[in-house]
Amino acid sequence: MYNQIFVAQSPGAVAMLDTEMRYIAASQKWISDYGLMGKEIIGRSHYEIFPEIGDDWKQIHRECLAGAINQNSDAYFLREDGSEQWLAWDVRPWVGADGQIGGLIMYTEDITVRKLVEKQLQMSEAQFRGAFEASATGIAIVSLEGKWVKVNPAICNILGYSEEELIL
Repeated sequence: MYNQIFVAQSPGAVAMLDTEMRYIAASQKWISDYGLMGKEIIGRSHYEIFPEIGDDWKQIHRECLAGAINQNSDAYFLREDGSEQWLAWDVRPWVGADGQIGGLIMYTEDITVRKLVEKQLQMSEAQFRGAFEASATGIAIVSLEGKWVKVNPAICNILGYSEEELIL
């Protein structure tokens, strides 16, 4: 009972499941992160709630129900509705008063926004690098101390020095 209250009131996305992968408890953050507001999930199968879960995940669950702890800091999921989600997660068994594994505790963190920002940054860097290298205008990046950090081919042609000679 106290475990259920603890999970339900946890500030993180946490779910507690039994050995049959049925929900015993879920935090409000879990409900929110997975768009489950207004849905009754307690007593229902995790695989019914998330039918897109593949055999790879089911194998992880079986391993954890046998005592393993499994973690991932960068997992991609394609949801049944076509939406994409990136998660960091931790799945581990919980043990009952009798000393037997009673099910799983799942903790997840939605890192989708961070992954999208990283992707945009990578694209921006690639665009800058392409424009820098292909520009007909001489471009150089210079440190605060006045040292040349990076030069493009155009500045090398204009000055008559190689990149290696300019960046010492």
